[in-house]
Amino acid sequence: MKKQAKTMAMEVEDLDVLIEEATVDCNDEVDCRAGFMAMIEDFVLCPFDATVKGQSVEIENVFEENYGIRVLARTKDGTFPLDVLDIKFDRKRNGCWWLAAYQNGQKETWETRNDGV
Repeated sequence: MKKQAKTMAMEVEDLDVLIEEATVDCNDEVDCRAGFMAMIEDFVLCPFDATVKGQSVEIENVFEENYGIRVLARTKDGTFPLDVLDIKFDRKRNGCWWLAAYQNGQKETWETRNDGV
């Protein structure tokens, strides 16, 4: 119940503010991912609806694996792990602003890396 109350109170629409909050005091990408996972665990309520390449899925869980944040997605054909960067969802539902902030932060990281190449 506590988790649901936190989610309902979360109405921040500025992804940069969320990125800053999740990554404050981080020294590297591992720290940043851990910061996002802490926020995701506190605020994101599963299950929630999403799409992957136009297919409707239900996200059952969000977890950290290897070098990224992943989701467990249920489709009509079964349940599959996917990279969180590959899903689309309603940012205003179930605390998903944190997932959107992570996606946005990763996009900015890639753009910064590609600018220097």
